[in-house]
Parts: sequence; structure tokens; C-alpha cells
Amino acid sequence: TDIVGFTDLSHIVQPCAVLDMLNQLYSRFDALTLRLPVYKVDTVGDCYIAAAGLMRPDPQHADTILHFARAMRSEAKKVALPGSGQPVRVRIGVASGRIMSGVVGTIRRKYSIFGDTANTASRMETLGEAGQIHVAQSTYLQVRRRVAADWVCRGEIEVKGKGRMTTYWYKGRSGSRGRG
Repeated sequence: TDIVGFTDLSHIVQPCAVLDMLNQLYSRFDALTLRLPVYKVDTVGDCYIAAAGLMRPDPQHADTILHFARAMRSEAKKVALPGSGQPVRVRIGVASGRIMSGVVGTIRRKYSIFGDTANTASRMETLGEAGQIHVAQSTYLQVRRRVAADWVCRGEIEVKGKGRMTTYWYKGRSGSRGRG
């Protein structure tokens, strides 16, 4: 997840106000990880990185992360941007597949994730739009029959390092089936 307009905001608003807004937002996201089987991997600036099925097996990890993404989008709207008071708008990227994870470095060691799936999720976020959950086909194919949702095929887009990929917008629940 990243915040729409964050770079511009950080240039015009006092740093302590930006930090307070990030703390409010990330505290809400952190609370979601206590309710859902999702692991907070890291935050880098305005980017919040989380994964499902990472620390403990979750056969429906794709469903779980979509549920988490919807909840993140909803929680972000409850936080006001400093200066304008408008609700925070986020871009969310989701991909499914294998990742590598572990503790790296010798100074300020930290747990990190690596690999094609992590890169693809990052690209989905970057190529996403405000308020949207942008989903790679790898996730869509896993959940399309289980998660009742309004799906919109975005079609093929050019994805750096991947070439052309078919991606989807996940609009959220359209019925009562599934956790999505």
C-alpha cells in the first residue's frame, strides 16, 4: 500500500504532522493484523508491506490478503491528511505466489521478503490508481470462484521486469460468499 500524493504532501506539510498521520494510519493497519492472519513485514516511508500465509500456512492466503486489502482501504479513509483534512487515499497492490523471507544484514537486522511475487505486488501498487486494489492474475485465478466480488479486468498492461500482464481491479464484495 502507498499513499496517493505522499511525496507532494511531505514537501508542503510539517514533518511532525506527516509523522503523526503515518502513525495514525499504520496503527490502524497494525490493528487489522491482530484481527486477521496477516503478517506486517515492513514499512518504508508511505509503503506498508504485509503478507498472508507467510508465518503460518493459510490455504486461503489470497482470500485473506484481499480481505485485509479491503479493510486497509476502509481504515485509510478514517485518517485525515494534514493540511487539507481530506481522507487518506491509498493504492494497494496484491500478488500471490512463492516468496523468500528471512533476516538480512548485520547492522539493524530486519526481516524482509524477496522474490518475483513481492516485486509483482509492488508493481501492482505502483501501477494502481487511487482507492483501488490492483490484483495480479496470480491472485485472481486463485480466488475468482471463492471470493464473491465485483472484478474488473484491467486488460493487459506493461509491467516493468515482467512484460505484458493481465491484471484486475478488485472492487470488493458483491455477495455473501467468501471472506473477500
